[in-house]
Amino acid sequence: MILRLKVELVSCSFRIAFGCCAALMLTAFQSGCITTRSDMLREINADMGRIQQELNSKQTQRQQMTEERRRVIEEMNAKLREEAEQYEPAPALQPTAPGGSVLSTSIDAPSILTDTQAGTAFRRAQAFYNRGDYKDAAEEFVLAYRYAGEENMQARSLYWLGESYYRLRDWERAISCFNKFETEFSQHKLASAAQLKKGFSLLQDGQTVSGRATLRILIETYPGSAEAPLAEQRLKETE
Repeated sequence: MILRLKVELVSCSFRIAFGCCAALMLTAFQSGCITTRSDMLREINADMGRIQQELNSKQTQRQQMTEERRRVIEEMNAKLREEAEQYEPAPALQPTAPGGSVLSTSIDAPSILTDTQAGTAFRRAQAFYNRGDYKDAAEEFVLAYRYAGEENMQARSLYWLGESYYRLRDWERAISCFNKFETEFSQHKLASAAQLKKGFSLLQDGQTVSGRATLRILIETYPGSAEAPLAEQRLKETE
């Protein structure tokens, strides 16, 4: 439909232009400005040639604008995909969590993936976690942690594995992950968050003395962190 309208518009433009040119040529011919019919036809053809060039130029400009718009959209989509892959949910700081089944996957399983595949597993785990599918998220975070060659990826995978177990109320595995994080990645930016969730997990597991001690260590070790006030609040709640 759009193509037919464009063709009709172009055809109409030609008819109008031809009519105008013919009228002008006839007037000029009658007034003596153009002496022969051949001169009039040459002038008409010249005018029609100029009109055609203008139409071709406008068509080229429209095509260029369309291509530029398509390029911008593709760049925006690529950027959105990249940001989506890098997105990471904020650490869950509240101690409550929905129930779930216990996983059997070991974080010390034999190596079967490449580093690239580990990155893919991490992104899948993020998607599961953000949807609330913590069991599937944990299984993918296990793979990402175990087979990632880059230290930051390992640290993030281990932390979010602990968060997934925490959400599943699997306190024993959550504590194990956060203990391992404390041992392997004590300087990582998520270290204070890992210690907070370790303290919460211990309290949830009934290990009140160890949980309170962990939260006090957090306050002393990371006094300016966002987790320190949360640790203080939870200590007051357990007094």
